[in-house]
Amino acid sequence: DWDKVFELSASVLLLDQEENPIEMAEESQLPYLSTRVTSISDVPNECRKLAKEFQNEALNALGNRWHTIANTPDLSDGLKSVDDIPGVLEWIKKPEIMSDIHNVYYIIWQNPWMYISRDTFVGSVLSKLGLGKYLPESDFRYPTFEIEDINQQSSLLLFSSEPYPFLKKKEEIARLNFNSAIVNGECFSWFGIRSLQFLESRLKISSKLL
Repeated sequence: DWDKVFELSASVLLLDQEENPIEMAEESQLPYLSTRVTSISDVPNECRKLAKEFQNEALNALGNRWHTIANTPDLSDGLKSVDDIPGVLEWIKKPEIMSDIHNVYYIIWQNPWMYISRDTFVGSVLSKLGLGKYLPESDFRYPTFEIEDINQQSSLLLFSSEPYPFLKKKEEIARLNFNSAIVNGECFSWFGIRSLQFLESRLKISSKLL
């Protein structure tokens, strides 16, 4: 709503290439600044770019903390226990043992069903936390799929709490009868302070909170 944007007397429009369509940049009558974050390793430089643009030292500090995360080795590829699955808000159907799970699908949408690939920020977070070996290979960053094509016995479906409101779909998910859980989408995809604090906690990195 460009009228509302102009009412804010903004001096710059901040966009992200993963979140906003290019039409927003093309239609903007304001100067715009765009970021592009497709992995953890992108975040430090993007924070520093914003820090320079807005003369904001807190953003430099944020970038430094992300630099530490980016240079921390991934947790061992594979989890020993189902209880080690990060970011779970609620189990819908909990698998008995982790060794039964061969694939983990982080699902972000329904109609059509969509999951994330390794080549995304969420994929890099999952890999950092030891789930990289379970993420399916794909030529697409946000593949669509048919739920009936997923192996029910060896797969775990992680339904993100956002952008799709899967928390309101728990009964429907339960009827699918897959190993499944609702996970905190803010922890996995909000690449500002939320996912940073989540990763620092899981990786046991001590840092003064902003």
